[in-house]
Amino acid sequence: MVARSPPAVKQRAQKALGGHGEYVDVGVLDNISAQGPRILVVVAGPGARRFAEMMKPYGMTADVVGDEPGQAAFLKMMSNVFAKGIAALAFEVMVPAQRMNMTDQVFQYAIKYLDRFSLSENVTTRLTHPAVHAPRRTQELTEIIGDLEALGFDPVLTRAIRDVHKRLADLGTREALNATVPD
Repeated sequence: MVARSPPAVKQRAQKALGGHGEYVDVGVLDNISAQGPRILVVVAGPGARRFAEMMKPYGMTADVVGDEPGQAAFLKMMSNVFAKGIAALAFEVMVPAQRMNMTDQVFQYAIKYLDRFSLSENVTTRLTHPAVHAPRRTQELTEIIGDLEALGFDPVLTRAIRDVHKRLADLGTREALNATVPD
């Protein structure tokens, strides 16, 4: 099932209930076929807390993320973007690596680099550092794009990443933070 936007979920909930009952918005964050009922789900809406309690005996972890219908759907939607973005980025890195006959080296280094810190530390660092280093990273990525195009590869995500860094630079985030990475 496709995750729906919060306004669409809210409209459906209001229409379906007509003011009666407790609506629960559920976003499944695990692989059901691999995990069975012990999946991790996020829930929101007026009936979310009750639903979470009802699922405990079945081994399901239902995290209440809000009281409004659509909040769980939104979290699921953003989780999808994150997970699918990582997968797409991995392919964007590995295809040029294959053209350079360096897939093993690039893969091993990427894993070694990422494994130095927990995922939460990696994500926190990736959210704070670009704000300060955006101007320099924009230039670096522009040069990398040229190198990848020279290999005959269309670096779609690399361009998008460069554009995000450029947007940060244009917003003046470096100046706003006095060129200091926040804690």
